[in-house]
Amino acid sequence: MKNVFLNNIGATILVLLFGYLGYVLLMELNMFAGLKVFEVNIWIPAISIVLGVLLRIYAGYQFTKNKVNILEMDKHSKLVMTGPFKFSRNPLYLAILLVTLGFVLLSGSWLGIIFVLIFWYVLDRVILTKEELDLEKVFGKEYIDYKNNVNRWI
Repeated sequence: MKNVFLNNIGATILVLLFGYLGYVLLMELNMFAGLKVFEVNIWIPAISIVLGVLLRIYAGYQFTKNKVNILEMDKHSKLVMTGPFKFSRNPLYLAILLVTLGFVLLSGSWLGIIFVLIFWYVLDRVILTKEELDLEKVFGKEYIDYKNNVNRWI
């Protein structure tokens, strides 16, 4: 259980690091290419990043609490439907999107906004579609009922 908790914190730190790396790259690209940028109140990206981190930790904690390793889906003993999973089937991906969006807003990059939209589309139409088929195979009717009662995002 300790390893699952450490993996959750490690994954959250990675999300932040990659978000920050993306921010730095977008800032450099904006300066190098002379791309037009926009400005937002600093609180908007800050809230997005903080909400994303808190959601990531809380959703990851649900796996720790239920002793589920998300990297071994075929060995799951149960479907996690507690905490943020009561409101979203994908709070981990939602958290990543919130952190990514926060750093993009902080950068003021229109290119970053396009990236977030493409990222969301690929998650929604490709990755989650496949994951949900896999979850249906593993959990059957229990997952189908859950899917019918809880939204994919929020």
